[in-house]
Amino acid sequence: MSKPSFSIIMPIYNTEEKYLRAAIDSVLKQDYPDYELILVDDGSNDETALIVDEYGNHCTIIHQANAGQIISRLNGLKVAKNDYVLFFDSDDYLFAGSLKRIAGIIDNKDYDIITYDYARFKDDPYDYFSKQQFFQKGEIGKDEMLKQLCLLHTNSINNKIAKRELFDGMEKIVDNSLRNGEDFQQSTYLIIKAKTFYYDDGIVELYRLPIGHRSYYSLEKLVLDVAFLQKPYEMIFGNKDNDKYYQYFYLAAINCITYNAFRVCLFSKSKEEKTALLDKLRNMPITKTLNNRKEKTSILSSYLFNLLIDRHYFLLNLAAIAYNIIFKLEKI
Repeated sequence: MSKPSFSIIMPIYNTEEKYLRAAIDSVLKQDYPDYELILVDDGSNDETALIVDEYGNHCTIIHQANAGQIISRLNGLKVAKNDYVLFFDSDDYLFAGSLKRIAGIIDNKDYDIITYDYARFKDDPYDYFSKQQFFQKGEIGKDEMLKQLCLLHTNSINNKIAKRELFDGMEKIVDNSLRNGEDFQQSTYLIIKAKTFYYDDGIVELYRLPIGHRSYYSLEKLVLDVAFLQKPYEMIFGNKDNDKYYQYFYLAAINCITYNAFRVCLFSKSKEEKTALLDKLRNMPITKTLNNRKEKTSILSSYLFNLLIDRHYFLLNLAAIAYNIIFKLEKI
């Protein structure tokens, strides 16, 4: 086959200038010629739009009203014209030689999805750490991909390059209203459609950690965040043939919900606020779905989830305090 070409789509919203320039430059400095960079300015209200326009001679630029990450990615896809698509955050960093490395893998076999390692970093792109790895290097079977997806181990969209045609129809399935956890539903859509997979253990993308606490989160949003589990549940388990993965999804999902319940317990300002938010979390559609389709899992995970379901909030609060002493939950 001919050398593969890549479309890199970067949604951007009010990104600090030094991080934005570093992200764009890390792509433009790649030593592989056949790629396009699509910058989607999602209605930035600072100097971001002007910075983006400076790169007009090297990139395709889209300016749109603020609509969120999913819409930005989908609008980028509308103009993408190359063989493979990579989504890339506007404050991340594409490791030198990454496109050439991925192209070398595709030269050997025309894989549908190449997933790869990534690392976290804070400021200096070369001061990275916490390598992520859930596979052995080489071809991956679809069963293993779905298992790791249901365990929330490979839910990020930014550690995958996928054939452009796999994205066809995505806009009709995904929940465009999500502003957190949107990667999971997009990754699920791609993995369900794909047939062949390859994992490369080399670091391709560096994910920038936020500076300080995630203070932009409110407890209300924290409760709503578990909504990201709903669409993947529907996509994977709408077909009963996929029920063999349910035990993995159930464990990961109830742990996610319980973790958010712990943070509500720890950071609510009053008993009344805590009770109202825990009730809302308890009544979220995905929480009800999981409660109606229980699965055997660890005794501790089941016990903590049932404390929420049965409204034993006093005991849930004690568990949150104990967990925080041991593991130190990140403050919202």
